[in-house]
Amino acid sequence: MCEPTDPEEDVIKGMVIGILSVVEDVKEPLPASYNDVALVIEEKIVIRHLGDVPNAFVNLMGLQYMLNLDYLKDLYIPLS
Repeated sequence: MCEPTDPEEDVIKGMVIGILSVVEDVKEPLPASYNDVALVIEEKIVIRHLGDVPNAFVNLMGLQYMLNLDYLKDLYIPLS
């Protein structure tokens, strides 16, 4: 989460995959309104103006499936 005045390059630096939400006066974990919600893959913004975080999450999962990205293997936790 960042403010509109924060430089995008600094915010997404080192981000392999994620959701970037831009809000003003951040006081809540999930604010009611966003200035912008974007998807980041390999330190590049690939989609902007998604509206809200649930929509961004669904689009991110779709992109991972469509592009056959293997980032989820790093996040995998075995249940054994």
